[in-house]
Amino acid sequence: MDVATFMDYCLTHPEHGYYTTRDPFGVTGDFVTAPEISQLFGEMIGVYIRNFYEHLGTSAHIHLVECGAGRGTMMRDILRVVTPHINVSIHIIEVSKTLREIQKQTIGPDDISWHDSFETIPHDAPLIVVGNEFLDAIPIHQAVNVNDRWFEHCVGLVNDELSFVQGAPLMATNLPDPHERKIYEFSPHRETVHRDICARIQSQKGLILWIDYGFEHGENKASLQAIKAHKHVDVLHDVGQCDLTSLVDFESLVNATPKDLEVSDIIRQSDFLKICGIDVRCESLRYKNPKDSEIILSGYHRLVDPDQISKVTPASFWSHKQSRGFGMKKLGFAALAAVA
Repeated sequence: MDVATFMDYCLTHPEHGYYTTRDPFGVTGDFVTAPEISQLFGEMIGVYIRNFYEHLGTSAHIHLVECGAGRGTMMRDILRVVTPHINVSIHIIEVSKTLREIQKQTIGPDDISWHDSFETIPHDAPLIVVGNEFLDAIPIHQAVNVNDRWFEHCVGLVNDELSFVQGAPLMATNLPDPHERKIYEFSPHRETVHRDICARIQSQKGLILWIDYGFEHGENKASLQAIKAHKHVDVLHDVGQCDLTSLVDFESLVNATPKDLEVSDIIRQSDFLKICGIDVRCESLRYKNPKDSEIILSGYHRLVDPDQISKVTPASFWSHKQSRGFGMKKLGFAALAAVA
C-alpha cells in the first residue's frame, strides 16, 4: 500500500488506529502540544479571534470550529477570552470517541457539537476555523527517486516484515525534477481538506487559522516521522501504537486557495504570541497567582523561546481569512494568511 494509505490505517482505523483508541497527549502520553504547556497559548488564539470578529462587521453569532481538539484544552482557553464578548456556537471535528469524552470534561458545560467531518458544520453564520497540529497528521504520499524517475513509495512485506518498497511509476507533470532530491512528499488529501473549508469561507465569510510545523517553498524533504513516549522511533515500529506526522507544505495550500482569498506569509510562533499580548497576560497571571509565578513563567518561555519551541510546539502559524479591512500586516501577523 502507498504511504498515505498506511498512515490512514495506522492513525484512524476504528479498532486499531492510534488516535481512535487512546489519549496520546501529555507527560504520560507520547507528546506534548502547546495548549497543554500553558493556558497562555489558547488565550492568545482567543485574542486573535476577538480582534478578527471586530473587523468582521457583524453582530451575529459565529460558528467556532476546531479541527482535532485533542483534550479540549485549547478550546477551553479560547472560550475564556471569547465567550464574554461573542455569541459562538462551538463545533469540534473529532474522529476519536475517547477524546470526545475527554473534551466534554475539559471544556465544561458549554453546548458543543461534535462532527466526523466538516460537511455537517452549519451554513448559517460566519466561520472561524482553527487547527493546532491537525494538518501534520493528514496522510501524505511519498515519491521516491529511482534512477532519476519518480515512483510511489509504498509499504509492503519483505521476509514477513514491514518494509518500504518501490511502487508504480508516477507520471504527474507537477512533480519536481528528480535530479534535485531523493524523496518528495505531497498530500492531495490535505489540499482537499483545505480547499473544502476555503469554499465555505467564501460563502459564509470567516477565518482559517492553521497552526503547525511546516515550511514554505523549496524545503520539501522526507519528513514522515513516528513518535512514541516522547521519542522518535522507526515509522514501521509498533504499527498503530505511534503518532505519525509530517511537515506541512504551506506553499501547496497557498496554491490550493481560491484566487479571491488573500494569503499572507508564515510567522513564527513567538512573534504571533507576542503580537497578541502574551507578555502582558503572562505578567497579569503571575501577579494574580504569586504561588504559581515560576510555573507560569516557565510555560511562557516554553512557548516563546526558539530553543524550546522546536522541542514541543509548532514552529509556524498559517491563517486564512475573508473580510476586507482586517489588517493582518497592521497587526504584524504576516503569516500564510488569506482575505477576500
